[in-house]
Amino acid sequence: MDKQRVARELVKIAKSLVADRGMVAFTEYDADELKLFIMNDDGIGRFQESILKNLKGKMRKGTYDSKLAVKAFLNLMNVAAERYVKEYEIGRRWHQVFPMSVRLDAAKILRDDFEEEAGLGNFMK
Repeated sequence: MDKQRVARELVKIAKSLVADRGMVAFTEYDADELKLFIMNDDGIGRFQESILKNLKGKMRKGTYDSKLAVKAFLNLMNVAAERYVKEYEIGRRWHQVFPMSVRLDAAKILRDDFEEEAGLGNFMK
């Protein structure tokens, strides 16, 4: 936990330096930051579990659609981004801190993780 807290503080400092100089923020790390936030937040984690349960059922029935899975995870990213900004980025709007491209990247990462696990047969039981 201490390493994650230090990492978050470093990200905040870097983002403020980037914002102060009018530079474009790095987005790859932001998607990872959002994914880590979801993994460590109980409320969002429960939302993620309901999405996973739904997608597992669709896999079993044979109605799973990869594009729709991204959409489901994007809803999760929107909720996570909003909660993250409320908790850490006071005075900034969540869609500015995590633009659509970052949220979409994070949603695709979660979709890919889900499909990888499903490919290993972990969700077919």
